[in-house]
Amino acid sequence: MSQFSNPTHSIPEISIRAPSSISTSTSNDNTKIPSHPPPPTTFLTSSPWSVTYSTLPIWRSKRNVKITYQSLPQGFLDDQVTYQTCQGGSVKTVHGVDRPVFMSGQRQDLDKHGNANSDSDAEAGSWAYHWRGKGWLMIASSKWEVLGYGSVPGDADGGGGGMGDEGQSIDWAVTYFAKTLFTPEGIDIYSRPSAKLPATLVEQIKKGLKATGDESFQRLVGDLFLVTHDEG
Repeated sequence: MSQFSNPTHSIPEISIRAPSSISTSTSNDNTKIPSHPPPPTTFLTSSPWSVTYSTLPIWRSKRNVKITYQSLPQGFLDDQVTYQTCQGGSVKTVHGVDRPVFMSGQRQDLDKHGNANSDSDAEAGSWAYHWRGKGWLMIASSKWEVLGYGSVPGDADGGGGGMGDEGQSIDWAVTYFAKTLFTPEGIDIYSRPSAKLPATLVEQIKKGLKATGDESFQRLVGDLFLVTHDEG
C-alpha cells in the first residue's frame, strides 16, 4: 500500500484495515492484522493534510480543516488542527501531542513505558496514537488509528480534474477516532496537496472500509460527508 505506479493511471483495489476496537469475530482477519507496515513518520509529517471527508459532526459547520504533524522524540507527533467556521471568521487552532501506541508484534525495542528506544523504530511509525491536548485542552484525550494510506497519480481519474499534474502524486490517509466522553467515534479521510480526491479513490476507500465486516462500522462509513474547503 505504498505509492502506486499504474501506467494507465487507474486506481487498483486498496487495502484498509479494521480498527482495533472491532472484535475479531466480526471483522475480516485480513483487515484486522495488516501485512504491510504502518505509515512512516515522514509520510505523516512531510506536509499538512486537508480533512476531505469525515463522519465527525464537529466538521459539518467548519471549513478548511487541516492537520499538521511534526516529529518529536521517540515517535511522538506534534498535532495541530486548524479550521474556520463556514460563516467566516479567523482561523481556530487545536493543539496536542500524539503518543504512538505500538501493537503486539510491531515493535521489539521498547522502553518500560512502551516507547520506541531507537530512532529507526520511531521513524518507522505506528498504526495507532493516543492524543492529549495542550494548554487548556490538557484534560482532553482520545485514541486514533490509521486504517489505510497511500499515493495515486494526480490525474488518476483521467485529466486530473484540477487535483494535480500528471507528475504530481496525491497522498491519502484514512483515520479512525475512538469514542470519548465528549465525541462520537468517527472516520476522517485526509488528502494532500489538494483538498480534492479522485472519485474512484473515494469509492475504493469506502469499499475497503465496508469490507471489515462489522455492521455498525459499515453504517458509520455511510455517514461520510464532504468537508468544505475554499480551494477549487
